Amino acid sequence: MSTESWEGNSSNNGCHQNLIVPSGGEINITSPEYPDFYPNKHSCTWHVRTEDLEDHIKIELLFFETEERFDYLWVGNPDSTPQEMNTTFLYHSGNSILEPLIVESPVLIAFKSDNSFQYHGFVILLSATLLDFMIPVYNCSRELTIDDTENIIITSPSYPELYPILVTCMWAISTENTECNIQVDFQSFETERDYDILWIGDVYSTPGDNECAIVTRSGSDIPDTLITVSPIHIMFNSDSSIHGGGFELRLTSTKLGNTLRNVTQMFSIFHNRQLPVNIHASNRP
Repeated sequence: MSTESWEGNSSNNGCHQNLIVPSGGEINITSPEYPDFYPNKHSCTWHVRTEDLEDHIKIELLFFETEERFDYLWVGNPDSTPQEMNTTFLYHSGNSILEPLIVESPVLIAFKSDNSFQYHGFVILLSATLLDFMIPVYNCSRELTIDDTENIIITSPSYPELYPILVTCMWAISTENTECNIQVDFQSFETERDYDILWIGDVYSTPGDNECAIVTRSGSDIPDTLITVSPIHIMFNSDSSIHGGGFELRLTSTKLGNTLRNVTQMFSIFHNRQLPVNIHASNRP
C-alpha cells in the first residue's frame, strides 16, 4: 500500500476513510447513521494505521448489534478481502461483545449490510499501543475438504514443538460427499487450561462463542471422538503466557449410519449458506 494513500483524514466521518491513530491516543468509528439504524445494502471500509509505525492497533467493540450471519464486520490485512480466510483477523455479526483484538498496523476494517433487517450497528474504539514483544505471524488458517479415501491431519502451530503465544488459527472443514459426516479423532492434546482453547462449531456460529460450540477443549485430557455434520469450523486461540505441547487431530469422512463409539455429540445444521470465518484474539487480562 502506497504512502500516498494515507495522506488525509484522522477523523471517522464518512464511510470510506483513511484513519491515523495518534501515538498514545484513540479514535472511534461507528456504523453509518449510528445511533440510528444503519441502511440496507450498504458497505463501508476504513483503512487504519498508527502514527508511530512501531505501535500496534488495539480494537475494542464498545457496542455491537447487527443482523446475525448477514450484516457483518470484518477486520483483516489491508491488501485482502473478507473472502480470504488466511488474512482475516475478525469476522463478526450478531450482538455479542468480543474480547479486544490487537493487530499490527496497518489494518483494513469493513462493514457490509444486506437488503433486509436493520439494527443500531456498532461503536469501535481504536487505540495505539506499543507492545514489548512481537506478535508472531503464522499462516495457519485453511479451507480443507475431506474425500472418501483419505483422512486429514490438523496440528497446532509448530507441533510437536510448543505452540507460540498469541496465535489464532481457523480451519473450515467440509466433506466432498455431502451425505457424509466428519469424524474428529484427538491423537494428542495439551494446552494451557482455560486460556488456550480449541473450539469446534458449525459454520453459522461465532468462533469463540461457547454457547454455540459443539466442543470447546483446553488442558491435557484427550477428548473423546466427535462425529458431527459437515461443514464445520475449528479454531485454536492461545494467549500471551504459558505454552503447551499442542494437539494433533485426525479428520475423516464417515457415512451416516456408521457405528458411533465414544461420540460426544451429534449436531445438525442447515446447508443453505456458508459464511466466512470470524477470527479474533482473546488474551488473558
